[in-house]
Amino acid sequence: MKLIKINKNLIEITLLISIACLIISYSLSYWIASDGFTMMETALYSLINPITFFIGTIFSIAIMMPTVLKDEKSEDIDSKWYVYSLSIFVLTIIIATLIDAFYFYIVDDSISIAFAEGLASFVESNDQETLDSLDILKRLPPFIQGYIQNFTIIFIACFASVPFVFSSVKKKEINKSSRL
Repeated sequence: MKLIKINKNLIEITLLISIACLIISYSLSYWIASDGFTMMETALYSLINPITFFIGTIFSIAIMMPTVLKDEKSEDIDSKWYVYSLSIFVLTIIIATLIDAFYFYIVDDSISIAFAEGLASFVESNDQETLDSLDILKRLPPFIQGYIQNFTIIFIACFASVPFVFSSVKKKEINKSSRL
């Protein structure tokens, strides 16, 4: 029963991270794309998802994970910590990819098209390979367009949040024992 509760909490954390970060990313993307992509906006567009997911993942894990671990014994936390972080990483990637793909293919694909057109405007090459690459880029959801950056940043954020949560759990444990 305890394992089911932890798994449910991990899924809730990853849903929160994925939905909140994608809403922020899409909001920023629509704002940037509202008047077309300038050269600077095109360059910065590829950083929206990684920055949003980095900040969102660290804060979500740092705030929510201590409640997941409050019933764990101190020695159990040390051994399970990285398993929880790895679980959050994998689930966040899966859920964010699914939500982003659903939104892109069902609701609106205009951001990817505008981004590809912005890239095309300052790419001077008219060779077929470049045009084919831009055409493929138009057909990919924003999260998948920068999948290497997104995977790397979410991975780093999951493990960078470990010291924050670990110190928070230890402080609560010290406060609890000092009250007794």
